[in-house]
Amino acid sequence: MRIKSNFVSSYKKVVLSTFLLTSSVFATTNISNIKIKEDCTLKSATAFRTYCYEKEFKEGNFTHAEDLIQGLSRYDDNEKVKKYLKILQKKNKLDTLKYLYGLSKENKELLNDLKSKSLDMKYIKNKIRRGTDELNYYYKKVLSSKRYDKYVDFAELIYYNDKDKAYNLLKIAAKNNNAKAAYTLYTNKYFSYVSSKQAKNYLKKAAKLGNLKALDLLFKKDYKLISTVKKLKSDKLIKFYEKNNALLKYNDKKYILNKLLKEGTPIGIFLKLNSIEMHKYGFNELIQNIVKKYPSSKFLELRLPYKYRRYQEAILEAYYKNKDIPTLLTFITYGNSRANKAKQYLKSLNSNKISFLLARAEAKGRDLDSAISILEKLSNKNYKPAKRLLLSLYLKRKNFDKYDNKIAPLAKELSKEYNFEAIGYKLRKIGSPRDKDKLTNDQFKVIIKDLKKLNELGFSAARQGIYEVYRYILKNRPNFAIYKDIKKEVNIGIKKSDPYMKRLRYYIK
Repeated sequence: MRIKSNFVSSYKKVVLSTFLLTSSVFATTNISNIKIKEDCTLKSATAFRTYCYEKEFKEGNFTHAEDLIQGLSRYDDNEKVKKYLKILQKKNKLDTLKYLYGLSKENKELLNDLKSKSLDMKYIKNKIRRGTDELNYYYKKVLSSKRYDKYVDFAELIYYNDKDKAYNLLKIAAKNNNAKAAYTLYTNKYFSYVSSKQAKNYLKKAAKLGNLKALDLLFKKDYKLISTVKKLKSDKLIKFYEKNNALLKYNDKKYILNKLLKEGTPIGIFLKLNSIEMHKYGFNELIQNIVKKYPSSKFLELRLPYKYRRYQEAILEAYYKNKDIPTLLTFITYGNSRANKAKQYLKSLNSNKISFLLARAEAKGRDLDSAISILEKLSNKNYKPAKRLLLSLYLKRKNFDKYDNKIAPLAKELSKEYNFEAIGYKLRKIGSPRDKDKLTNDQFKVIIKDLKKLNELGFSAARQGIYEVYRYILKNRPNFAIYKDIKKEVNIGIKKSDPYMKRLRYYIK
């Protein structure tokens, strides 16, 4: 009979007791738990991606906010742009907009106004370069905001322009327990404003408030600050531990690592694994508990320093061995033996949902042929998500006209459900924008009808399409039967100050 070592029994008492599994354990292979969300990046054209990003945005996902604003601006949907910019400002997400082009003059002014109200320091930095008046204006604006983090940021901006104002902001912020302000007043930058004694007091205050730079300076001399360290949030605690773990007593080190483990931040978990790496049994058992407690999404697609990657790989390997589906789907893009095994296993599940996810992963890995092959089989089984994605992938091909015999019946079926890509394909088959001169009155009626329906459904590009068709007919086809109806609609729109219709007034004869 094998006797467990003292380490194993003590490990279970001390370490695993801090990592109790909750009742809501994630079932790694439970297919019914897997939800399929639309992948906007696989849509066939910018117009369709923009609409998809808009649906994400309405659900509170701002990942593609910049692409959405850009797309809506391209189609002159300025009211929506205005609405969504205001939402981003309320959600404090304006910083997600890095490179915006094509905004209308009105929306550029709105964005700048929102940045000013939000005290966006990048925006303010450019404004205060213009002179003292702008600096004074924003100084008063920051001061009245009572946002002490902004006091510190603005003080950094104006340090070389107006040191007195910068010092005043920091002094107020430090008085109101802003740790960064207190530490900044300790530094040499403000030695002419602060006595040596005051500087030391500011440093102590900054450390007690949890400023990492202050803690790094004082912790060696004052171990009592460990009580402050233990209260730090995960991100700060990780940074402190990485730099100062050699100074920590055994029990405090154990407390910090177990706290990080409980809070479940990936790097905190990796630090815990690092601390017990020499104990193979404990290391492997902890990984198994991690795999049982957390979904694999927590560890997938992380950008990590090299020193942590082996722990990430060890955890993902455990998910892989447990046949965790999101992990297997990620591994199939690696192009190695594990990828082939993952594909074989996923196919063996004989699940439409899993086959669809496999096809989507293949498409994202740029293996369109393999993805299309899987989706065609699923479409034959009448699996709707597969049909929609299959149409997108067909249309993504540069030479998709060669596949008309496959696309046409699929598009016809999906257009009945008002699938935008299907209707777009239908309109293209009637005639491309370059072939307007060849189109008949009745063909234009069909195009206008479909574009209006798309516009009613919130498809911003359709509005631009209606404008282009109306402009062409007003300019070139006064003999068409629909000319009078369009002219009448435009005149009504002009009276209602519709921006598109107002632009068309120049083409009315």
